Amino acid sequence: MKNKKPPELKAPTRNLGVEMLRIVSTFMVIMLHTLGSTPILSSNTGNDKGTILWLFEIMSYCAVNCFAITSGYVSCKSRFKISRILYLWFQVLFIFCVMTIALGAIAPDKLDENAYGKMFFPILADLNWYYTAFFGLTFFSPFLNILMQNMTKNQHKYLMAVIFILFCIPTRIPGVSDLFGIGGGYSVIWLMAMYIIGGYIRIHGVPKAENKYKWLAGYFLSTLFVWLWFIILYDITKTTLGEAKYHKIFISYTSPFILLAAICLLEFFLATNIKRGGKVICGISSVTFGVFIFHTQDLYWIYGLKTPVNAIAKEKTIIVVLGVIAVALSAFIVCGIATFLQMKLFKLIGIDALCNFVQNKLFKKPAAMLETPKENNK
Repeated sequence: MKNKKPPELKAPTRNLGVEMLRIVSTFMVIMLHTLGSTPILSSNTGNDKGTILWLFEIMSYCAVNCFAITSGYVSCKSRFKISRILYLWFQVLFIFCVMTIALGAIAPDKLDENAYGKMFFPILADLNWYYTAFFGLTFFSPFLNILMQNMTKNQHKYLMAVIFILFCIPTRIPGVSDLFGIGGGYSVIWLMAMYIIGGYIRIHGVPKAENKYKWLAGYFLSTLFVWLWFIILYDITKTTLGEAKYHKIFISYTSPFILLAAICLLEFFLATNIKRGGKVICGISSVTFGVFIFHTQDLYWIYGLKTPVNAIAKEKTIIVVLGVIAVALSAFIVCGIATFLQMKLFKLIGIDALCNFVQNKLFKKPAAMLETPKENNK
């Protein structure tokens, strides 16, 4: 029997589990940047403190994949909205301008010589790799949606197999740092691949686990394997070869185990039935993109991440671990409040209305052309 094409897709509703995953993923990204803002990881690799910190690093590494897979899961059923892209562009532009000017006023010696010019062109200047790649993904997303909605289930499976074989396996071979321009996952190509996986999960689903905690166990087992590989290979190669080698080959966005960890986390949160706190969860989730952009600005990076981490770097392991978590949590809160205020300002000055006007008046016909014909979904 031939595989039938997916049924006509209905408008998506907000899933609180997905919104929770956005929040958790954002915190994970901040953890990565908190640990990466100083040499605290590299300087402690091989000792007890470094062993624990690397565990936190590896447990957080699937965050970017979670974001991209979640985008595919949610947006594969959504209409293409230029208003959303415009709003995000205004948001990024605003954050870069405000934070660059503030850093120039506080510590002008820490500014890049072309910072004032670059802040007006955050995409062209590639000031934030994720936003640049995500911006590109948003324009490809309607075409990816058409592709996914018109593929059979088996065709979609084969496409994901190609993604896995070409993008995840070869780059695990020592000496093969990149292939097919995926940039170790720091690229629009990789985000598109994750988007396709998220779309499959939404359209076709995956075999359900009898217990949702099996998905959580899958996440922990995947990250635990990468962590143990790191520790064991570090010690073995350092002892036998005189230098550590091959211990980081699975610490990558394109790593099969990091990808599996992201999928397991999504499935866990999808299976989690959250009955209370919906408004709070959605409210916090709505500021996550702004939190992501705010905390990566040089001003916050230097004074909100790097400085406090350096202050505790030589303390006992427990103090460092708790301190890193506290720094990451404070970054989420501070940048979340800043994003909330930015959103209120945008609404007050009419940015929301402007974006909707462009969507409804200027982009109505082009948007209609990007819709999947209903007869193709039957």
